[in-house]
This record gives sequence, C-alpha cells and structure tokens, in this order.
Amino acid sequence: MDLNNGATMHSGTPNRDSSEVKLFKVLDDPETEGKTIHYNYDFGDGWEHVIACTGRTTPTSHFVCVEGEGHGCTEDVGGYLGWQGLLEAYDAPNPTNDQNERIN
Repeated sequence: MDLNNGATMHSGTPNRDSSEVKLFKVLDDPETEGKTIHYNYDFGDGWEHVIACTGRTTPTSHFVCVEGEGHGCTEDVGGYLGWQGLLEAYDAPNPTNDQNERIN
C-alpha cells in the first residue's frame, strides 16, 4: 500500500511498496548499512520507529534486534496520551494500582 501517493519521504530515498518488497531484501542490502529506516507501525495511532542499520551480527534464521532504547511496542495502549501514561507508570518509583495495571 502506497500511503505517500508516490512521493518519497526523503528526496534521496526510493519509495518502496511494502507489499512488493521483503524486509530481508532491504536489511540484507549492503547499501543499507549506516542508514536509518523510518517504520510506521499502527497507522491508526501513527507510531513511528527509527531503526539504525549499523551492521550485521552472527546470522540467524530470523531477524533479531541486538540493541535498542526505550520500551518496546505495547498493543492498544490508547494512542499518544495512553503511551505517556504508560511511560509515567514505568518511571514511577511507587506505581499506583492503575499504573501497575498498565505495566502488567
């Protein structure tokens, strides 16, 4: 699905239709190393992830994230405001009952 109506997000970046290009083809391409991928997850809430392609590690039969920062994706957290509440719950030294429910 082309959500950019044929336009690229960056003038030097080709627009790739995700229904026609497999992720491993992009990540396996030597030209990808040292670049970033902007990945839009959950079009309803518009979560954008920035993936830095820093190189390869030992091959596996599946993709593995070898490093990261922040918290992983949480399903149906309630959009941006729900995410902010979840981050506050993670950071709370003594989470309230509501915050404990969000974390678990």
